[in-house]
Amino acid sequence: MSTVANVKSESGSHWYRGDGSPVYELPKADGKGMKVPTLADARKLNLLPGVSNILKLLHKEALVVWRIEQAILAIVTTPRLKGEKDDEFIKRVLSTERVQDQESNIAKDRGTAIHDGLDLLIKGHKPTEDIIPWIKPACDAVRAYGNVVVTEHSIVGEGYGGRIDLVQRAPDCFWIWDWKSTKKLPKEAYNEAKLQCAGYAQAWEQHIIKTTGKAPKIRTGNVYISTVEQGKFVICEHEDWKPVYIEGFAPLVRHWCWTQQFWPNGN
Repeated sequence: MSTVANVKSESGSHWYRGDGSPVYELPKADGKGMKVPTLADARKLNLLPGVSNILKLLHKEALVVWRIEQAILAIVTTPRLKGEKDDEFIKRVLSTERVQDQESNIAKDRGTAIHDGLDLLIKGHKPTEDIIPWIKPACDAVRAYGNVVVTEHSIVGEGYGGRIDLVQRAPDCFWIWDWKSTKKLPKEAYNEAKLQCAGYAQAWEQHIIKTTGKAPKIRTGNVYISTVEQGKFVICEHEDWKPVYIEGFAPLVRHWCWTQQFWPNGN
């Protein structure tokens, strides 16, 4: 059986100006309120795509399977209205009510709480009491790597922008970290996470060269924090980021520009 239910997917995009400042909202054309920037807005303002925009080009099989499962669950567990046709039912459940997003939204809220709590704790501030047991062990472990330089730092690289969760200064290098919250702790970082950190590292290297005139030594890593086992975490230190950037991330940036037919320079 076929259906013509017009189910649309929505996904957030991040955009940056050439100075690194993020553009989360823009005024609406009629002057009534604000809106999330679109690709059309980015073209007009010459905004740089965020790292997350670029990584959306990657196929994520596990995510695809999970989304299919959530959509099926939404369909089979949602009561149908009297006299509702198949197309109308599918559109209401998946597009209007977006029942399939409920678990995802819960996970996002929990991940945001963990992320925000880590940012506060690593800077010496106190997050809410309920989140501390979940994040303190990971925070204490990361502190041992060096002194905090910046957190939640927006930055631009070659044709893209991004926001680094944490930069630390160790005696022999900078450490760039990205927080990840997850139900299942991985044995090693996923390729997407390595690409993300490589993009940040290249942008940070450019920043330091402009500031000091010298190329710094940079190391990268991810900290995965469990959302189901209190206090459990995994630290994944990455291999040399430069080959990952050159062979993996930089081609993705060029491919993103080609697919969008948009080559921003951020000026």
